[in-house]
Amino acid sequence: MTQQGSSGIPGVDVAEAASRLSGPDPHGALLVDVRENAELVEVRVPGATHVATSGFIEHAAELPKD
Repeated sequence: MTQQGSSGIPGVDVAEAASRLSGPDPHGALLVDVRENAELVEVRVPGATHVATSGFIEHAAELPKD
């Protein structure tokens, strides 16, 4: 289910994200994990691209556009 966050940026819940990532087009969705490096110790999300919030602006251009 798509959700509207308090910032006005649409988001998805865990079930929707899993569905999109495991769908027929593996290149159709990109999951960006924006947690800081220390937070990755707790759990990593398989298939996610990690770009920490603190460095997101500097690295956003490296993310695929398609």
